[in-house]
Order: sequence, then C-alpha cells, then structure tokens
Amino acid sequence: KTSLASATAAATSSLSSGHGSSSKASPASASTAKQLSELERHKTLLRAEREKTQSLQNELQRVSELLENAQHRPNANASPTKAEAAARPAMSAFEKRQLEMELAKVQQENSELRQELEGYDASFFEGIDALKANYQEALTRVSKYEAALQEIEDRYGIAMPLLGAA
Repeated sequence: KTSLASATAAATSSLSSGHGSSSKASPASASTAKQLSELERHKTLLRAEREKTQSLQNELQRVSELLENAQHRPNANASPTKAEAAARPAMSAFEKRQLEMELAKVQQENSELRQELEGYDASFFEGIDALKANYQEALTRVSKYEAALQEIEDRYGIAMPLLGAA
C-alpha cells in the first residue's frame, strides 16, 4: 500500500513539474507513463479482488445458511421437508465437515482481502483518474510544442535535434 501511494505521489509530482517542459518523451515523462501504467494495473487488480471478495462473500453466505439450516432443525434425525429436500441435496457428515473447512478458509481469505483493501478508498481511484487526465494534458502540450518547433524549423531552417528523437 505504501509503495503504491508513494508511486502515485511521485507520478503526480512528475506530471505537475513536467507541464512547462518542451521536450518530447523525456525520461521523467516515460517514468511517469510507466508509473501510471503500473497504477492502472493495480487498479484493475484491486477491482478484480473486490469482485472476488464479493463472490466469496456470497458463497460464504450460502454455505452459512446451509449450515445454519442443518444445525437448527428441530429434530436432527427427522427427515427434511419436501421443500428442504428440493432445495439442497442430502449431505453426509464428511461433506458437512468439508464445507465447514471451506467456510473457515473462505472467512480467512475474506478477512485478509478486507485488510488489503482497507487502504484503498474512493479518493485513491479519483487520484488515479486525475493522473490519467494530467498525463493526457501533458501529451497534448508536448504535441503542440513539437508542432511549434517544427514550424520554427521549417520557417527559419534551424535544425531541431529533439524533433523526431524517440
């Protein structure tokens, strides 16, 4: 979390300081582009983790309800009602134990994912969107500067070594 936050701050700083620059893809802007790309990758991963967490929570809820129903029957030896039998297949003690173990595993993973996502709130993603907008604005400015320099080169016959450099 800390390295991602510092990368976001560094990219913001780099973009802010690069607005007045007239050079084409400088090492700083390349670094900023790389940082932005890395932040986008993290953003995508976090969204996938959130979806996975939601899916696991839904599965956990379903399994919990099954266990709750199995444990709170008035007479555990009584046969299930027709509705209960239609809703779920018969469960052996072994299957029940496997479900309990899976439930514990899912609960642990859910807890770990929640802790991991704690540091990322809406402002984090808004910051990434602001970085993207600033980066696009910087690219637009660089393009305009390049066009102006090309015009000067063409008009006055001055070779601009930065134009056309990768």
